[in-house]
Amino acid sequence: MAELLRPMSTGELLDRAFNLYRRHFLLFVGIALPAPFVILLWRLFSSLADSLPASKSPFGAAAGALSLTLAIILGTLGLLFAVALTAAATIRAVSALHLSKRTSIRQAYAELRGHYRPILSVFLSVSIRVFGGSILLYMAFVLLGVMAAGAASSLGTIGIVIGGVLVIAGIVGGLLAALTLFVRYSMAVQSCVIENLSARQALKRSVFLAQGSRNRILTIYVLFSIVSGTVLGCLMFLVDMAAAVASSTWVDAAFTALAVFVTFLLTMPLVTVAMSLAYYDERVRKEGFDLQVLIAALEVPTVKTAAVP
Repeated sequence: MAELLRPMSTGELLDRAFNLYRRHFLLFVGIALPAPFVILLWRLFSSLADSLPASKSPFGAAAGALSLTLAIILGTLGLLFAVALTAAATIRAVSALHLSKRTSIRQAYAELRGHYRPILSVFLSVSIRVFGGSILLYMAFVLLGVMAAGAASSLGTIGIVIGGVLVIAGIVGGLLAALTLFVRYSMAVQSCVIENLSARQALKRSVFLAQGSRNRILTIYVLFSIVSGTVLGCLMFLVDMAAAVASSTWVDAAFTALAVFVTFLLTMPLVTVAMSLAYYDERVRKEGFDLQVLIAALEVPTVKTAAVP
């Protein structure tokens, strides 16, 4: 325990994450199963809906559009709930293993009872801040770009150039804003799950822990995005080969959904494991968490000895 709970470099943290994932592969894959399964069902449902013939009557078309809208809403909420719970359970498992404790799939999920509301609140809050803020910034620049392009009649080529520059600035600015906010709140779920904080407290806690380590956090996410993309690319190559042999649109859609399912199942736990270790590493660096654990471990025998008559 003393060896693990010490400041780690980015390389050591990633090596620890890969080793922890490899040694407890079945545990993490079992915990992560619900979220990819929801994604698989949604993709299969979408493929099936697309393959059905469209209704020619206005009533049938309206009913189909309403059904699709409800399916999207329910699917999004279901996916959010599944991702939140699997991430929280994975964090619980990493916390136990990192502190040299035993855990299981059942125990990781059992420890979430009574904490569903703050966990979901954190996910919703982060999603609204990251996507909402970046979209608003993007829309503002696009609006300015459209206004500048509309004034092209009076400004000529300069107006078109200004409009194009503003649109590009909106895209780049929105992306940078999303990345900045995402990194700031990247440890909010860990703070909520491990320290039993409310959503507001967890967000503030994440800002504090991520301060000064944003480049490392971004490196972790970029690395595992590359890993995820590589796995998906290899699986999609096999899917294309199978689809060419089968010559069936439904088979292609089914195998594509299966490839996405396997990719998320194998790679989703990895980034959660790495970020959970990064959370503990930041606490070690900023708060001396390793010393707190050591002192707590030394105090236990003293208490037991004093209790003996």
